[in-house]
Amino acid sequence: MDLALSETQQMLKQLTRELLEKEFPSTTLREVEASEEGYSRELWKRLGELGLTNVAISEAYGGTGGSLLDLGVVLEEMGRGVYIGPFFATVVLGGLTLLYAASEAQKRDLLPKVGQGQVLLSLALLEEEGRYEPDAIHLQAERRDGGYVLQGTKLFVEYGHVADYLVCVARTSPQQEGISLFLVPRSSPGITITPLITTGGDKQVEVQFRGVEVPESNLIGQLNQGWSAVRRVLEAATALLCMQMAGMGEKVLEITVEYVKQRVQFGRPVGSFQAVQHHAANMAILSDGAKLAALEAVSRLSQGLPAAKEVAVAKAFCGRAGFEITYNSHELNAGVGFMKESDLQFYTRQMHGMRLRFGTTMDHLKVVAREYGF
Repeated sequence: MDLALSETQQMLKQLTRELLEKEFPSTTLREVEASEEGYSRELWKRLGELGLTNVAISEAYGGTGGSLLDLGVVLEEMGRGVYIGPFFATVVLGGLTLLYAASEAQKRDLLPKVGQGQVLLSLALLEEEGRYEPDAIHLQAERRDGGYVLQGTKLFVEYGHVADYLVCVARTSPQQEGISLFLVPRSSPGITITPLITTGGDKQVEVQFRGVEVPESNLIGQLNQGWSAVRRVLEAATALLCMQMAGMGEKVLEITVEYVKQRVQFGRPVGSFQAVQHHAANMAILSDGAKLAALEAVSRLSQGLPAAKEVAVAKAFCGRAGFEITYNSHELNAGVGFMKESDLQFYTRQMHGMRLRFGTTMDHLKVVAREYGF
C-alpha cells in the first residue's frame, strides 16, 4: 500500500502546522486548559475559515469532499501542536455520525453548519460500564406522544458542555443491538451537565437525561439500527486518534533530542552519551512505527477496505508507543520534564488519556488475535 501523502495532503499538513504554531502557542494552551469552556473561540473560527472543519464533509453538504486520510493529516498536526478543543468531538465523532447515519434532510441542515464551524457537536455514548459495546448501552428512549423521552446518564462526553447538539446513543429495544441515535439540543429541559476532571486537560462531562423529550424528526437514521453507524464511527475515530497520537510522539521525540543536545553534564552534552542515544533511538523506532501503523489503518478506511485488524494493530501499538516515548522522554529530561513550565507534561498527560479512549491496548490486542484466528 502506498502511504505517501498527496500534494493536497501535504498542503493540509503544512497549513495546520503553521496555524497552530502561530495561534496556539503553549501560553494560549495554558489559558485554554484553565478556562471553563476549554477551547479558543478565535482558533475555532480560524479552523472554520480555513476549511479544516469541513475536510471530510461531502461537497454536496458544503464540504471539500476529502478523505479520512486528509482528515488524518490534520489530526496528526493537531497532535504535534498538542491542540485541545472540540475539533475531534465535532468533526470526527459528531460529524461522521451524521455523515454515516443521518437522513438527507438532516445532513443538508447540519453538515454545512458543522463544516463552517457554526455548530458544535458531541457524541454521548459511554455509560457506567465504560465499554464500547451495544449491551453496555442502558439509557432508555421511550416512545411517547409521537416522540421519544430519554432517561439515563452518559459519561465522558467530550466538550458536551459547549456542544450545540448531543448525538445520543440510546436503547430503543431490548434486543442486544436495539440501539437508536438521537440529535438532542444541549439546551433541552431535563439535561444536567457535570464537568469531569481529566488527566489531559481536555473537557469531558457527565450528562444526565431526566425525561428529555425529543421529537421523532430528531431520530438519526432508522429505529433500532443505530449501532452499525456507531461501530463504523468508532473504527474511523480510533484510526484518526492514532494519527493524533503519532503526531504527538513525533513532537515529543523532537523536544527530547533538542534538550539532550543542549543539556551539558560532565563538560559535554548529555546527548553524546551512548545510553542517552539508545533511549533516543528507541523513541525514534517507536515513533516511526506508530506513524506507519496509523497511516495504514486510515489509508485502508479511506479506500473503503476492511480495516478491523489494521485499526486494532494501530491502537495497540500507538498506545504502547505513546507510553514508552513519553516515559523515555521524562527519563532524559529528568526533573525538568515534570515541571509545569515544561511543555512536555502536556504531551504526557494527553497521551495517557488517549491510551484509554476507544479501548485499551489489551482490548485491541484481543481484536488482533481474533482477526488472526487465534
